Amino acid sequence: LDDLTLNFKDKKIAFSQEAYEELNKIYNENLELEFKACLKGYIRKNIYNINKILVPKTYSQSYNQVIAEKCDKDTLLDLHSHPFRRCLASFHDIKNYINIKKENENILLAVMCKKDRFYIYN
Repeated sequence: LDDLTLNFKDKKIAFSQEAYEELNKIYNENLELEFKACLKGYIRKNIYNINKILVPKTYSQSYNQVIAEKCDKDTLLDLHSHPFRRCLASFHDIKNYINIKKENENILLAVMCKKDRFYIYN
């Protein structure tokens, strides 16, 4: 990840140092399980500035599924991990994303599949 920034189509996602470290801590604690996180911050000139990571109440986790509460409507990136480096979102992931996009048109879906590898959906 170059200077804590991801380039995505016409947008950028810029992490604060603290937020990026927190996300990696969560990732490292869940290497074999999916986890969900709500990434928060603000948007300025198509740059998603991420400065807060929240883990919603999680009901169950396995290597191919996480069941957790929805991120609230202030969330900029609805992120979950895919262990074993599979970065593509599942049909279920996309279906959920279409529903949350109705409540928050700016939200992006992110799949984290390695410490510094993300797949972003808009």
